[in-house]
Amino acid sequence: MRFLTKGAWVQCALKGTNYCTSAQDAFHLLASNPIRMALSAGLSSLVTLLGKLAITFIVLIAAYYTMSSLTYFQVMVKNPAIPSVICGLVAYAISNLYMSVYGTSCNAIIQCFIMDELDAKNRGMRARYCPAPLREIIDDNTYN
Repeated sequence: MRFLTKGAWVQCALKGTNYCTSAQDAFHLLASNPIRMALSAGLSSLVTLLGKLAITFIVLIAAYYTMSSLTYFQVMVKNPAIPSVICGLVAYAISNLYMSVYGTSCNAIIQCFIMDELDAKNRGMRARYCPAPLREIIDDNTYN
């Protein structure tokens, strides 16, 4: 359901239609390409999660290292683990915001590609705006 809602907002942005029409278009795209959409959603969710965790742990380790090695913090902070965990929580919240933009971008890109491909098929041509390397991968792995 969440994927359909995001798809509807992406369709609003791409086509400039109202939400109900966009939700219908997003549903048709989702229904006609379930495997592509599921793979895109799964991969973008995985990469988003890995990105959040990487950013969080990098900030957590950097905060702990900074607080345990600099004399300024050694005098003020007796246990650097607690402030480091707080820094990690703040980093997770911020990385969650940034990586959600990445997930939405992945969704928009796959929808743009599928719309271009469907438009080209309706005209009896190949996709116009698809880069050549991506077109070759899709053509080689398309099962009709």
